[in-house]
Amino acid sequence: MVLRCRGWRIGPIGAARQCTRPHSTRAVRTAVLQAEHRAPPILDSGAIASRTSIRTLASSSRTSSRPNDTIYALATGAGRAGVAIIRISGAAVAHIYHSLCLTSRLQPYVRLPPAHKLVVRNVHHPHTRELLDAGAGAILFPAGASYTGETSLELHIHGGVATVSDVLDALGSIRTEARVRPAEAGEFTRRAFEHGRLDLARAEALHALVQAETSMQRRVAVQGTAGFQAKRYEAMRAQLLQAMAMTEALIDFSDEDGVEDGTWMAAVGSVEQMAQLLRGELGVDSAQAWRGATGTRHVGEIVSDGVRLAIYGPPNAGKSSLLNRLADRDAAIVSDVPGTTRDVLQVHLDLGGYKVIVYDTAGLRTRACDEIERIGIARARDAVQSADLSLLVIPADSTSNPPLLRPHSYTAHDADLVFINKTDLHPECARVSGATTWKGSVKTGAGLAELMAGLAQLIQTKYAVSTTEAPLITHTRHRFLLLECLDHINRFLDLARARDPDLVLAAEELRYAAKSLGKITGNHLSADEILGSIFSTFCIGK
Repeated sequence: MVLRCRGWRIGPIGAARQCTRPHSTRAVRTAVLQAEHRAPPILDSGAIASRTSIRTLASSSRTSSRPNDTIYALATGAGRAGVAIIRISGAAVAHIYHSLCLTSRLQPYVRLPPAHKLVVRNVHHPHTRELLDAGAGAILFPAGASYTGETSLELHIHGGVATVSDVLDALGSIRTEARVRPAEAGEFTRRAFEHGRLDLARAEALHALVQAETSMQRRVAVQGTAGFQAKRYEAMRAQLLQAMAMTEALIDFSDEDGVEDGTWMAAVGSVEQMAQLLRGELGVDSAQAWRGATGTRHVGEIVSDGVRLAIYGPPNAGKSSLLNRLADRDAAIVSDVPGTTRDVLQVHLDLGGYKVIVYDTAGLRTRACDEIERIGIARARDAVQSADLSLLVIPADSTSNPPLLRPHSYTAHDADLVFINKTDLHPECARVSGATTWKGSVKTGAGLAELMAGLAQLIQTKYAVSTTEAPLITHTRHRFLLLECLDHINRFLDLARARDPDLVLAAEELRYAAKSLGKITGNHLSADEILGSIFSTFCIGK
């Protein structure tokens, strides 16, 4: 094999030769240390900024606020409660504390309360000195040891609607050199990211934890907030940087003893291992990655967003009635007229701790009455193909079974699911061969408990989440960035298979691959729009 780098031709691996350029005696180690701090190459069209400078740019580019503003918001839910928490963060925290928390003589306290300790204080209006709440709690968090990284204050006040409203109005009336204003959606968490208190993956996991509706969603989110998911990404990124450093060691230190022997093969082997991991996580093969496939939804992504279960079958089979039974309400119109359901309806369920989105689709038949029904049938087929699970509902008196439809995500190991309805009218009915079959009656409720238990067991088995390792993909953004990373890795491997590998281009592909991984955690993040789209989905007090 002959390696080519920057116009130099390097002979067969292991061959001795003379070089006039000076090199370090610890070439590989030096290259590894330089990998994180290396200046962007000429091939890179845009400079790769450091994590700190990008955070500063992201903060300063916001037009609706200034980074030195002091922000406040209600961190607990709206409405009556025993306790309401108001969160305050910024440079004016000390001034706010001395303005609101007064002694029995209506004088400010001499000093701030001890950090991380709850103290009891009376909250007054900063101008009229009116008592707004008696016996409230106050906790001070110093800069560097708070959620946002800034000096922060929490006021634990009584949760009456009027009390909360008056305290928030009092905060808005405070005038200082540092502007005091209500926080924007997700601004507390955004400041935590900008001050290095958490990475982007943990911020997304925190949002998922707040939004969790089922125990499995909570479990996946907790793994992310604990940093387990980010550690996996950083370990993968470090592996790519190590391979890139070994490749660049051949470019810069090719004549050092011990550098060339086995170094290139070790780098290629490490990258091939990474490619195999990503293909398994994304559900694509090497050919699909080159065609820009979107991949299949990952278990973590399915658990976070919900398992999509599509109910399909012929008209008047009882699909809409089954949906209403599962939802325990009249979610769909039920009628004896064939073709009543025209559009795709959905309800959300909790099955075995998993969020399940059940879709009711139009009845499938070859001869539709009108154009609207034909569109409904086409949407029904699309819903089944894009679902994670599909359930065929047929009446017990059916003389011919409709064709089984399978989602695109199904493998050869996934069994078809069938529910035979109306067994109260026709108790004797045959099971569908080769499919997992349940029998029952939506009208009487017979067999529905077995159906629900069977679906819950199937979902728990198919989408089991490890308790020791965090899912790699929990959001669609993660999947597309990993596909981008895999595309660069495939390009690197294609270069590596050439008889005359271009090491400079190979190192660049690894750099781009590592950059794609860095975007997931916010390392080397270069687009402020990405930050805005993520943090804007947070609640105001977060």
